[in-house]
Amino acid sequence: MQLQRDYPGSAPFVCPAPSATPLEVSPQELAQAAQTATEADNAFILGDYERAEELLARASELDPTRGDVAYSHARVLETLGRIQASMLEYCRAIDLGVDDASLQDAQTRLDALDEELRASISPAARERFADGLAQANTGLYQESVDAFTDALQEYPDWPEALFNRAVVLERMGLTQESLVDYRRYLELRPDEVNPQVAEVAQRIGMLEGIESVPTPSPGNTLALGMLFPGMGQYYSGRGISGSVFLGAAATAFTVGLGYKKVTVRCLSDVTGNADCPPGDIVDETSERPLLGPALGLVAAVTVAGAIEGWIRAKRARQEQERNASPETGLGFSGPSVNLSGETLDFSFFSLRFR
Repeated sequence: MQLQRDYPGSAPFVCPAPSATPLEVSPQELAQAAQTATEADNAFILGDYERAEELLARASELDPTRGDVAYSHARVLETLGRIQASMLEYCRAIDLGVDDASLQDAQTRLDALDEELRASISPAARERFADGLAQANTGLYQESVDAFTDALQEYPDWPEALFNRAVVLERMGLTQESLVDYRRYLELRPDEVNPQVAEVAQRIGMLEGIESVPTPSPGNTLALGMLFPGMGQYYSGRGISGSVFLGAAATAFTVGLGYKKVTVRCLSDVTGNADCPPGDIVDETSERPLLGPALGLVAAVTVAGAIEGWIRAKRARQEQERNASPETGLGFSGPSVNLSGETLDFSFFSLRFR
């Protein structure tokens, strides 16, 4: 998902291009819209602003050509503190046409609300938001998360900063943390229906599905790895590492089995590299001196692979649990094999401090 670079107040507000409206509204819809708008006026007088907003939204759906309804809707939205939505309705009222007093008031209120939005976010928070964007673009994900977090500390309900932090956390593989921010983003956009909100909702469903898939069982990984070299890695979805262990074991076994030492007792004297004449052969014995060490090496590779697979599976299980409930302390990881391109990396152990 792409980061959001613009946010309310990041630039002077400009009304969006007017959307197309139906050319005709049926008489029934006109009557229903008028009745609904009257009910909204009564609700507003009684101080039931939520009800008034619902009725005016319904009236606008029935008759989207009435500028006076759009203006009244904008006033109610402003009263409810839904600044961005009210600004869009003021724009719609201006586009549809209202009386001179309402037109001048709508333009004045748009300027004031734009200034209010710009003043709601301090220059320092804006700077940290810009830092987060720049750092994410260069792959400095942890620094980017820190920058967006700093911005959110001053303005906790900043949807664009929450969205961007969620995207960066997802890129870092921190699915649980990104889900928290994605869900909060949707909470701050409850009444908006746009492609961005729909995409976030779909993303949440996808990530929740990924998180519901269990990690490989460490016990099963160990058991399968002891039965056959590399099988634990294949079971846990690490086919390349499994092939490394399987290839090492197969190579050792092939070398041990392929090298054979033959001893021939001959009646005649044979010098140099000459073969004993068939008629002079007393007996012939053969042995594979490397087979024993090779089998030992196969066993060692099998055990090492099983242990490595168990450690990696256990680490994956712990990582999933840690994402759900972060902890602090000392982290230990044992042997691991990673193949990237033509490079094979093997580590005996590592320590991590959190």
